[in-house]
Amino acid sequence: MIKENIDWKEDLPVKALVADVKEWPLHFHKDMEIIYVLEGSITLKSGGYVYKLSNGDVFIVNSNEIHSIEGGAENNMVMCAHINRDYFMRYYPELENRAFFIGAKVQHSAETEILRESINRCMLEIMEKGRHYKEKVVETAHNTVAHMLSSFSYALAEDEQQEKGGSKILTRRLARIMNYICGNYNRKLTLQEIAEHEDLSIYYLSHIIKEYTTMSFQDFLNYLRAYESVALLKNTNKKVSVISEEMGFSAVRYYIKHFEISYGITPQEYRSRYKEGTLQSCVMGRGYTYSRSAPENIKRVLKSYADDAGSEMFFSDTKEPVIIEADISTASAATEKENLFPGRLFGTETMKLLARPYNIIKSFREKVLGSGINYIVSAAQTDTGEAESVSILVYNLNEEICGELRRASFDKAAILKCLENVEINTDFLVKLTGLKGDYTVNRYKMSRENTITTYEDAINKQNFIGRRQMILNNWRTFPSIDSRRISVKTTLNIISRLSGFSAELILIDRAENAE
Repeated sequence: MIKENIDWKEDLPVKALVADVKEWPLHFHKDMEIIYVLEGSITLKSGGYVYKLSNGDVFIVNSNEIHSIEGGAENNMVMCAHINRDYFMRYYPELENRAFFIGAKVQHSAETEILRESINRCMLEIMEKGRHYKEKVVETAHNTVAHMLSSFSYALAEDEQQEKGGSKILTRRLARIMNYICGNYNRKLTLQEIAEHEDLSIYYLSHIIKEYTTMSFQDFLNYLRAYESVALLKNTNKKVSVISEEMGFSAVRYYIKHFEISYGITPQEYRSRYKEGTLQSCVMGRGYTYSRSAPENIKRVLKSYADDAGSEMFFSDTKEPVIIEADISTASAATEKENLFPGRLFGTETMKLLARPYNIIKSFREKVLGSGINYIVSAAQTDTGEAESVSILVYNLNEEICGELRRASFDKAAILKCLENVEINTDFLVKLTGLKGDYTVNRYKMSRENTITTYEDAINKQNFIGRRQMILNNWRTFPSIDSRRISVKTTLNIISRLSGFSAELILIDRAENAE
């Protein structure tokens, strides 16, 4: 039994490996995983069941779900895409109480095909590392998670008496048990407590834990405690006795005993070897047998499936993203909503330089579908009442910044000082439903540097500067513009990450069919 800790790199909330898998022993991790068989076949054990997956099949492994993979005699190509649960929980808090399941009957459904296309595209973006590839990967991952929630998720607490499928019942029950243990391992936790929580007999609960983990409840609990203690050994100077208590062991001798069972050395020896850089053979995780697939072979397979789609996004450390939802299909029937965006803030002559994106969207005279202090979503309709285009405007504003700008609104020097002091970072997630078909997405982004340079030039325009410097300053005032074509099947998620005082205008228009 192995618990994995996914090492997230490149500031991305998704990590993928494509390999010829021979054997991956029983393991689990808190992050979700999509297993996609590109070629050949595998045997997957997960959620208490055994699944035979072949070319084109997709499977979703839930958080803390114990699973293993065995390959056959022939070569295979399997994509394993891990999805950072902590990151996506900030945008989709419903993940806390949802689980995922793709049954054999829906492997060839339209919903599963959309999932395949999405993860294909995500992997290609990671491999090709083109322009803005990180942003593309993150937004593709957002659309993947949103589609998983809408098409393949179910509540962990649903009434099992009404459930017809045995797979979902056991998978749901095991998910609850594992989540409960993983959430409470660092205190006194008994089999009796979990049995009462699940309304099961101790005997039956003990049996399914043993069957599922290959360990007794107490051995699994102590294994988990030993594993979780590693971070404290590596990253703190806490005494072993303190770590033992924090991990839930009743005595330090039990901690040392179970750590040695898992790692072959004592906690203190582990810490010493880690600091010396000699930590090798004692690290859990051996037993994996696979060989990475050649990049050219991966691209060959993926490009045979992937659509040419994508749009802007960014992976951010922002703790409280702004989440905006709009149903475009109701645009014709809905009454235009009050525009809550502080447009009057940009009404003075000295604020015109900041008002460029706002004045553009205002000139469209579209129906407002939603707005707030830092965003507007509007749509235009055709003669038949359909929403043919959508406009999204986001500004990196809050109440405090608006107040400062109002006080400085007639003084360019005061505005410049205010802009220089804006240090906030904001992630915007716009969830659009009701779009279907091909669209062009044009993005007009006014960065922090654009606005500051513009005001610096306006203040210093009387001063003589050389032509070269004037041209360089001019360039720095130009917003970035990006255009691409995307294909939307059900929903479209747009990510915009703004740093300092900045803004972005995103125009989505139905694309003309190519002849």
